[in-house]
Amino acid sequence: KGLYSDMADIRNIMAGDMGGEITFDDATLTINGEKMMVDRGLLVFQNNQMRLEGLKIDGAGSEIDLQGQAQNLLPVLFADSVNSKNASLDFTVDLLSPKMDLARLVKLADSPADSKAVPRQLYASLRLENTKGQARLTDLLNGTFKAKVAEFTYNKIEGRNFEGSLVFEKGQMKIAGNANGMDGAFKVDGTLFF
Repeated sequence: KGLYSDMADIRNIMAGDMGGEITFDDATLTINGEKMMVDRGLLVFQNNQMRLEGLKIDGAGSEIDLQGQAQNLLPVLFADSVNSKNASLDFTVDLLSPKMDLARLVKLADSPADSKAVPRQLYASLRLENTKGQARLTDLLNGTFKAKVAEFTYNKIEGRNFEGSLVFEKGQMKIAGNANGMDGAFKVDGTLFF
């Protein structure tokens, strides 16, 4: 409830009223040929806050459990194309995973067209538009995933016991953590620019 102008502006968001719950039980969605299922979980909305409780996602060779909170959901949803109100989704989420296939998860965000099925110029254009859309979304994210992943793969790379963080800020994701794999141990430290 409230005025659109208040809900779109972080400074006035408390003038609006948002409330409700979404309970997930085997909700499925197919993205780029991968079936993703929200096995269970609860989203609770109260004023400017959103809580994730026991959100379990299965698909793309991965099992992911999420628990955490976020704020400023409405200003982010109503943000204009240039984000003139400086909306940002501020969040802290714990991510636990017994197994994760990073290559298949990354492919979820890829262009929906097959590069061999459409002309090269069209594919390049679709991919550019897809990347712009992703960058617009990631520019609105400001927060941290604290991650623990028991086993992970990325194509031929296999690892286990990753513990670290994924920090989203200003259109970037900083990755930091430690893991075991390939008969040794390694430290992950880098920045992904969307």
